[in-house]
Amino acid sequence: LDVVEKPVPAYNLDTRIGHNFVSARHPERGVTIWLGAFYQSIRAQTVGHIAMSDVISSEEVADIKAQIDANPKLLPKVKDELDNMVDQLVGSTVDYSLDKKVAGPWNLIFGAQFQYNKHWQLRCELGTFGKRSQFMLNLNWRFQ
Repeated sequence: LDVVEKPVPAYNLDTRIGHNFVSARHPERGVTIWLGAFYQSIRAQTVGHIAMSDVISSEEVADIKAQIDANPKLLPKVKDELDNMVDQLVGSTVDYSLDKKVAGPWNLIFGAQFQYNKHWQLRCELGTFGKRSQFMLNLNWRFQ
């Protein structure tokens, strides 16, 4: 991303254990099922600043100042102070610091794959039981 100052390191660990059931009549066909665990860790601190001039457009500033000037209940000194505050706001920046990490690093994986022949496979996997879930569906074709 363009707004990130440093690369964000990510660590993934994906383990599975399962069994491949091969067809007795068609040895190139089979069904594989598995159970596994998935771990993900992302730790990064992002720091930066946002210029208020990028957030508030010049049209919005002009509108705010027009509303201040149009208010007959405000004293001239108060109007001048409010105009100065708007100018200071537009000329300021907001500094920020975010410490990002994964809310739930672990979840379980359930999956299955059907191999029709040496070239075609259909694979499905579901990750759940954590603070996140994922679903994957693949249709694969292999070269010889």
